[in-house]
Amino acid sequence: MIDIVKLGKEIKRLRKKIGLTQEELAEKLDVRFQAVSNWERGKAPPSIDNLVELSELFGVSVDSIIKPSEEEYYIAAHGDGTKTEFVLFTIDGKVRQREILPTCNPHETGMATCKKILIEGIEKLMFDRSSVKAAFMGLAGFGSLSVNNEINAYLHQSTNLTNISADSDTYNIFALKDAGIVLLAETSIVLIIKKDKKAFGGWGNIFEELGSEYAIGRDALRACMLYEDGMGENTSLYPKITEILFDGKKPNVSSPLRVQSDKIYALGKRLIISLVPLVIKEYIAGDKVATEIIERNIKHIALLLNHATKYAKSSNVIARCGLISDNKEKLLPLLKKYTSANLMFSDLPPIFGACRECLSRYNVKESEDFEENFKKTYEILL
Repeated sequence: MIDIVKLGKEIKRLRKKIGLTQEELAEKLDVRFQAVSNWERGKAPPSIDNLVELSELFGVSVDSIIKPSEEEYYIAAHGDGTKTEFVLFTIDGKVRQREILPTCNPHETGMATCKKILIEGIEKLMFDRSSVKAAFMGLAGFGSLSVNNEINAYLHQSTNLTNISADSDTYNIFALKDAGIVLLAETSIVLIIKKDKKAFGGWGNIFEELGSEYAIGRDALRACMLYEDGMGENTSLYPKITEILFDGKKPNVSSPLRVQSDKIYALGKRLIISLVPLVIKEYIAGDKVATEIIERNIKHIALLLNHATKYAKSSNVIARCGLISDNKEKLLPLLKKYTSANLMFSDLPPIFGACRECLSRYNVKESEDFEENFKKTYEILL
């Protein structure tokens, strides 16, 4: 016997998935709007002919509409300084859906926008699925107890999920590998000790001067600005950065950085962090200014590593640091001049750690092929 309530929910989910309104679906099937409304509310089932048409339109079998999968789903999220990534996944690691929204760091967006982004991401993944069992969100800016308490209370009030929690993005990284210390470096740089959550750094880009990808991009822009004003050394970074700001064209104006100052502020962190590969390239090419920037920032990373490893009495550190992980051959030897810390890198993204943390928090055992399935299904959605 067909469960017309479940059938209606599946029609609604599939309709939303292909981006149609009820009116648009009714028009495509040449039926009245009220008919589609009745199907989706479980008041009446579609005819056999309508079911066949629906299956062709949705690209699924008639059977899968009549008897939708009873798979259990989980939600995980990873938030950094530039974006928030959400995934819907199964207990065996298969990623069914992925959504990217702007950063929800409350220190950047404010609490109201942070809440809005989190709810939007959850709703995009859930459709009308009643089978989402738990959700975990590891997010930048969630080191404060007051932020955690307010957001977690809001999530419990605003969703129909009993098992849902938000916490620091550090948990996503700890879940990637077995290490007692985590190094995070993007818009800020911080080392966190797992056993007691002791932190070194992590004060944010307003207060921190060195070590993060943001700091390197900012230092490059600052050096070019000083050169443009006649107060800094000539650098190969200058013509390349000015061309980036003029969309690949050579500027024909004096003081091009000053002319584009509005654009620099408008792009903000996205522009600044995007300059890091260029700084690395010019460092490798031997540019003096780029070399000074890289060496100064690497020394600061080593300083934090030395403090953290001494405190933790362990040299193993799992690093989420694109600066070094993307340029190991060139930068690891430089870093090793100043620290004996053993940096470990994962080829899996932080969202994988968020998935693992989600299952762990709610005492769900992941399947043996969890990692393999994640890799296969996640890559398809990139």
